[in-house]
Amino acid sequence: MAKTLTYTPQNEEVTISGFLAFLLLQGQDWDYRCVEADIRDYHLQHYARMDAREALIQEIQWWIDAYPTPPIQDHPEKEHLLSEGVYYLFDCARKVLTLDSDTDKLTTDMAIYLDRDNHLYKYDDSLAIFPKDSEPDLTTLIHGFPAQLLTYAACTTIDSMLEAQGLDDPLKWVDMMQHWLQSPPAIHIAHIQFDIPNVYALYASYLEEEKRKWTEHSQKHYQSSAPQLRTFLASLRQQVSEEVIHALEILSPYLSDKQRKAYEHYLTECQQYLADHSQSRSKGRSLSLTQYWCPDTPDYIQQAAIRKLKAAVKQERPAAALALTVSQLQQDGTLKSELRPLTHFIDAVNKVCASNVKYDSFSKHFR
Repeated sequence: MAKTLTYTPQNEEVTISGFLAFLLLQGQDWDYRCVEADIRDYHLQHYARMDAREALIQEIQWWIDAYPTPPIQDHPEKEHLLSEGVYYLFDCARKVLTLDSDTDKLTTDMAIYLDRDNHLYKYDDSLAIFPKDSEPDLTTLIHGFPAQLLTYAACTTIDSMLEAQGLDDPLKWVDMMQHWLQSPPAIHIAHIQFDIPNVYALYASYLEEEKRKWTEHSQKHYQSSAPQLRTFLASLRQQVSEEVIHALEILSPYLSDKQRKAYEHYLTECQQYLADHSQSRSKGRSLSLTQYWCPDTPDYIQQAAIRKLKAAVKQERPAAALALTVSQLQQDGTLKSELRPLTHFIDAVNKVCASNVKYDSFSKHFR
């Protein structure tokens, strides 16, 4: 049972429950610098055996009920008290809301508020706009990777917000947590940040999942059906291209310029990733850099460039150093501006430089 603090102004009883009451009951012994110890002690005493989501929902409601009361508003350490209370809610929310795998973040159910009257909800494997109190508008379906990317960005935004420091507006944060705890979790599109860490792992997860579904459907293995796989990958690239165009038409009115540019950038990168990974690497293909030099590049310039590439791949962070060196060689007119297919270019560099730079690691630095 939660500890409570009872306060009686003007013959009206005010009851504060939960973590804020736990802090207030410490009286002069409370020190806001001991927030981690307070959270640990309180949680062990009250919620060790309770469902984490139910406990968090209960604590949020207690915090909201306590916020306007005199014991909170008149407290000499009001800001610290409220901030520590929200910090506790954040600590609980991290355990409840954080999804571990990229696949979960790509496919989870999520509500995205577009404006007052239109929300995006999952519809089968797509996202659809649901006008207020109406059936979904099936002309607004966002399919495939564009839908998954938006869902993924919403999940990573919540993750980053849960790590936020400096709670300047506690009421705002508590209100957002209430939305995150809905079923499905909800977030306004204006809050979504398209700043995705390790985005190439996301593209890889998407491609592997599509391959898995294709394998189950065809009941064939890639090793024994290379021509069919290449046909599938070509079809997937075309499908994603069409889905991207449709998604941008639907979402552009709701995205800021910064959001739209970042969203479009990731979608374009994914299409290039699919293109690079669908290239056939035949045994007879030459692993040399010949095709990547700019026209009429003298041999001595080529040899100097190769020495720079070899030096780069010996650095402590070879992928980052190689990406920087390649960019410099492109800028000075030694390497072509387009190095396609990029996977073959990396294979050629590894062959010439006797290195083992991974394509995905290089791509993260080479934008």
